[in-house]
Amino acid sequence: MLKLIVKILFYVQSKLRHWHVVLNHWFWVQHYRGALHMHTYKISDEPLVFKLDFKSRIDIADGVNFAGSSKLLAIDGGALSIGRGTYFNTGCSLNAMSKIEIGENCLFGEQVKIYDHNHRFNLKDELLKNQGYTLGEVNIGHNTWVGSQVVILKGVTIGDNVVIGAGCLISKNIKSNSIVHLNTDVQLCDSINYK
Repeated sequence: MLKLIVKILFYVQSKLRHWHVVLNHWFWVQHYRGALHMHTYKISDEPLVFKLDFKSRIDIADGVNFAGSSKLLAIDGGALSIGRGTYFNTGCSLNAMSKIEIGENCLFGEQVKIYDHNHRFNLKDELLKNQGYTLGEVNIGHNTWVGSQVVILKGVTIGDNVVIGAGCLISKNIKSNSIVHLNTDVQLCDSINYK
């Protein structure tokens, strides 16, 4: 009962503060004058959190499906765009301070993390938290499957028709029509046969 009351309060507050964001499912929006463009998409009953500042933008195309309990962040002028028909399982986190662009009809497993920035750590006499960030755009092509608990770091370009196995840390570019998993290097193939 308490959970339902909390959901209703979040829903009412989001409607009052963000009347132009009209969605048909429960979630909480933190929206500080940024550009939030959303088309027809689905989300489960778990919260989906948007956070962006006035310099940033998030674009979500038609048919995007969030299984719930994910976070989309765009701050300091960051831009995040998600292509048509893309699916996110629970617990995903997309964090843009530069640019993250995701193509159409992609699949993301549980707890995938994508960052287009990293903490600086090259100043010996300065606290890490005070050194700022390095930035690098992340681009993910169409029809790509990213397995559960994959982490994608800044400056990475992933081609079309790529499969990335669960638990991988992606810090280098991946060509189209590739399979990547923990136990081997990138394997190139002419096509991917789904079974």
